[in-house]
Amino acid sequence: MFGNAIKAHALFLRNGKHNGKLFPAVVRKFRMGVYVCQKFLHLFFPFFYYSIVGGIFQATRTSVREKFSRFCQQTEILSPFYRFFPVFPFFYPLPTPRSIVYNGTIKTQLGRYIMKIHKTILSLLLSLTFLAPTFSLTACGNESLDSATTDAPIIQTPSDTPSDIPNDSPSDTPESTPEDTPSVETPTPPVEEPTAPVVEYAKYIRATTNGVNIRLGAGTSYAVYAQAEKGETYALIGQTDGWYKTYYRGKTAYISTSYAAVFSLEKATDAKVEEVLEEGYRLLGVPYVYGAVRLHDGKGNLLSGFSAQKFDCSSLVQYMFYHGADKLLGVTTRTQVKQGKYVPASDLQRGDCMFFTNESRQHLSGIERVGHVAVYLGNNYILHTSSDYARIEKITAARWNFYIESRRFL
Repeated sequence: MFGNAIKAHALFLRNGKHNGKLFPAVVRKFRMGVYVCQKFLHLFFPFFYYSIVGGIFQATRTSVREKFSRFCQQTEILSPFYRFFPVFPFFYPLPTPRSIVYNGTIKTQLGRYIMKIHKTILSLLLSLTFLAPTFSLTACGNESLDSATTDAPIIQTPSDTPSDIPNDSPSDTPESTPEDTPSVETPTPPVEEPTAPVVEYAKYIRATTNGVNIRLGAGTSYAVYAQAEKGETYALIGQTDGWYKTYYRGKTAYISTSYAAVFSLEKATDAKVEEVLEEGYRLLGVPYVYGAVRLHDGKGNLLSGFSAQKFDCSSLVQYMFYHGADKLLGVTTRTQVKQGKYVPASDLQRGDCMFFTNESRQHLSGIERVGHVAVYLGNNYILHTSSDYARIEKITAARWNFYIESRRFL
């Protein structure tokens, strides 16, 4: 195949035409090898390289030189001259490539001598030497190169580069501007902002005066079940016809809207916490009894004698977590304080259990100091039972003085 390519070049240089079928097929397959040979001669034997070129143009017929010039112009065979000639100018004080192309004369005895004896061999070498990697296959198409009508060589120097030959100069290469190129806007999918969690609130009512009647129905015709003192707080579970619905001692009760104010506390994100508190709301108003029988023994075994009508602080908390979250807590404050996760006062959350000492235990050490427990509701409110009955109230400064630590069970 390599020999066929050389033969095709040689036939063109000697006869002024080429084999249209053979030439295009083989050029693509050996062009890189030819390119290496060309550069080898050009860089390491420049004197011999240009002697060959000058000798060929001096000895070849004028018609062949003209056709070869047109062939070189169309296929850019001479492009290596213009790219590599300035690299090693001190190696060869010879005429420029332009003088070689136009005049075909190099005054060297070596070139003339070689051409007289080995004209055919030099034609083959020229086919290897002048084939550049920028060879254009359009010169090897179906149209004959003999169809050109120019009578003179049309090889041009870089200063006379035709407009159809690409030029790397920025001034000759128009660049598209935003006005020339229609902008294609890619639709941007809408960015979904993270949805803020919905905050829910638990509502409470607070008696605004002393002796507020707590009735078993929404109306004055219903019997008075108990009375609330000013500031006493209950959970608000509904409202109807001027009456607030709440819990009292395990029953549904009503307080007139004229004698109570409503406030809210933010609910916990854990639904189980709210279920635990719901159990405590139902027991508001239940009397405090020190040492009341617990619901279970701390391991889930229910104890006989238990009654939901009396609690102390630890039995109330045990009952709330058992029914609200199936959580087993110990039977005393000193066993409960060992359970769950420690929580600093600065990180208190709704549903955490706060442990306090009291006047009778404040002088003891270690776990024996613990004497009271309450469930935190938020905003300094707690639900607990102490000395009288189960209630919701704010932590006073005096009670903060007895504070020990907090635990989280859920």
